[in-house]
Amino acid sequence: MKREKIFRYFSSDCGSLSLLSTSLFLLLVVCSFLTLNVASEYLAKRELVQIGELTLMQSVHTLNRDAYYHGTAADFSTTNGITSDSGNSSNLLPIDCSKAQEIFMNNIALLELRGSPIATNHWDCDGFVVSARLVSTIHSLLKIPLIENQTSNPIDVSISATNRLS
Repeated sequence: MKREKIFRYFSSDCGSLSLLSTSLFLLLVVCSFLTLNVASEYLAKRELVQIGELTLMQSVHTLNRDAYYHGTAADFSTTNGITSDSGNSSNLLPIDCSKAQEIFMNNIALLELRGSPIATNHWDCDGFVVSARLVSTIHSLLKIPLIENQTSNPIDVSISATNRLS
């Protein structure tokens, strides 16, 4: 008996679709907000990588003249097991680490990511390879009105560069 009532209720045409359509619309809006925020964070990360690569490439062009002119070719032609795409040992030029760090830190201090400062979390230079870790924060592109505690999102990237002979 109970089963028949339930079957009749769901098979009948009574009721309204407005509740269903309104809830689906709200679900679609929330999903759109989330998708836009995730895409915005991804693009911000790409921007931070590009900013970091630009400043790091400027800093690795500081040649360590003593090691370059007074060292042997073996000192800087095959280091750290770095190989080129063809599999041959790459010809790496020695980098003046202190000058490279100074140039990098000065350039990063002048730049911002969407109005937020960029901080250097880690710096490493072994004389041939320079690597850094950059951190910045961004705010959500769209804020959901019902959620009050929307904090800024940290973005963290690691980059490295070398200076090779042509």
